[in-house]
Amino acid sequence: MEIVVWICQEEKIVCGLTKHTTCADVIHALLEDHQPRDYCIIEKWRGSERVLPPLTKMLRLWKAWGEEQPNLHFVLVKSDAFLSFPLWRTAEAKILPYRELIRNKLGIAE
Repeated sequence: MEIVVWICQEEKIVCGLTKHTTCADVIHALLEDHQPRDYCIIEKWRGSERVLPPLTKMLRLWKAWGEEQPNLHFVLVKSDAFLSFPLWRTAEAKILPYRELIRNKLGIAE
């Protein structure tokens, strides 16, 4: 199975996904010279966006979208760039724990 992940307005196809492949695995596969922990994948759907937690099972998530898959996009972004931009539209309940995790790792005060 494969998914498309956008990086800097360029499509990258990630092949070989299994039911065990996590978001962190996809990030690691896409990055060569960068630290995977410095990046995250954003799930974009019809004007809504959210950060995917690192342990998200990508194939399961992709299949769960069913007929809406053509409207779904995954985008790889640098974590600090995403967190510093306050107007992202996302489900706050789902993003808060991940933001706290990233802030702790980066040493950013509340």
